[in-house]
Parts: sequence; C-alpha cells; structure tokens
Amino acid sequence: MDQESVTPEALTEFALGSFAWVQTFLDNLMRPWNAYQLAIAAGVFAAAYLLAAIVKPRMHDWMPPFHFLHKSKSLLHIALA
Repeated sequence: MDQESVTPEALTEFALGSFAWVQTFLDNLMRPWNAYQLAIAAGVFAAAYLLAAIVKPRMHDWMPPFHFLHKSKSLLHIALA
C-alpha cells in the first residue's frame, strides 16, 4: 500500500471502527457468564503459578535417584530450570 493512499480520513475511520469493535468486545465481556469464565481462568492460572512456585524447589528431593538414566535427569533439570 502506498503512503499516498493512506489519508487522514481513512485513519480516522479505522480508529473509530477499532474503538467500536473494542467497545463491543468489552460490553460482551460484561455478561455475567463471560466474566465468570474469565475469573475462573485467572484463578486457575494463579493457582498453577503458586503451586509451581511451591513444588519446584522441592521436586529434586522428591525424585528418586536416576543414576542409570543420566540423560533423563539432565532433561528434567532443563525442564525445571
């Protein structure tokens, strides 16, 4: 697209159309069931993050020794790092 073809009117129309789309999207989020779904997703994410923060430091102590699976142990350390 040429720079000459982008007019101020086209930019204004795009900005207003985008604003209208965002406003409609946010209005649809205000429906109770959609808000509950977002709250549930945020709660699951927060719980998983906190659980990982608690379990990650203790994971090495819980694991049995893998002397015969040295490759797996190093992959586990990479995954947990």
